[in-house]
Amino acid sequence: MSKKKRLGSRVISIGNIEMGGTGKTPLVMEIANRLHRAGKTAVVLTRGYKRKSRQCTFVDTEHNVELFGEEPFLIKKYGGVPVFVCAKRERVSEYLKDMPDFFIMDDGFQYLKLHRDVDIVIISKALATNGDKLFPSGYLREPVSAAERAQIIVVNWRFDRSGKLNEYWKNLGKPLFNMHYKVSGIFDARDKPVHIKQGSSVALISAIAKNNEFRDAVEGMLNLRVSSHLSARDHHYFNHLKVLDFIRSVKAKGVKYIITTDKDFEKLRLNNVLRMRLGVEIDDTFFSFIHFEEHKYPRD
Repeated sequence: MSKKKRLGSRVISIGNIEMGGTGKTPLVMEIANRLHRAGKTAVVLTRGYKRKSRQCTFVDTEHNVELFGEEPFLIKKYGGVPVFVCAKRERVSEYLKDMPDFFIMDDGFQYLKLHRDVDIVIISKALATNGDKLFPSGYLREPVSAAERAQIIVVNWRFDRSGKLNEYWKNLGKPLFNMHYKVSGIFDARDKPVHIKQGSSVALISAIAKNNEFRDAVEGMLNLRVSSHLSARDHHYFNHLKVLDFIRSVKAKGVKYIITTDKDFEKLRLNNVLRMRLGVEIDDTFFSFIHFEEHKYPRD
């Protein structure tokens, strides 16, 4: 294998061994925000999945989300740090005058060209409790044993607080942290909080990996009643007229509020659609492993 590129700053990689949404984006944003609050400088590195532009560039939220990809756009908007999109993430050094204290590499576990100081792998509740098979028989990108390359394992229990780990993960011998989603609130197009009375009828629009969990969160965490749900596969761009027809139809039925995800809101850009913002909860000791204490792990 060719020698890995070193950037000269500490590199934190966030990745997974599964296909689909395991929570990389919200964890990247949480780490970026924590570093910022600790007075550290950071830059997020990502390939920009399904973006229209192929050039290497920094995300600018004044432009359309399609140019950079949904996740990079969202990280830039709420992560508080610059976001560099490029298929060859190590090229960031060509675009920076001053190097940051940290690079955070999004979806970096399989990107082996770049040296990293800490490899964090997020596993889903399903994998943590029951296991899975390699694609196409299952949803694994790599065998479960690939997680042994990581230094830290994060279990994304999503909204479940009663899950139980299987023996493999208990005995892996890696620092293991539990992560849960939290609903940070409902916001309008100007990013102002909106209070919706519990029990109110709402309609949903979403194109994410797990649309049913978005609905479950609205109903279970916010105690709202979902009357209609326009959904599609992850990264789908809805036809504008189809969305407007959906909004008209639910409004005609007396539904006052239409809610979408943060990610989908950036694609829809409609003033009469609200966004539900998700955050993550993870033990504070997790962050000591990546920046408050300068742990050094044997690499390569």
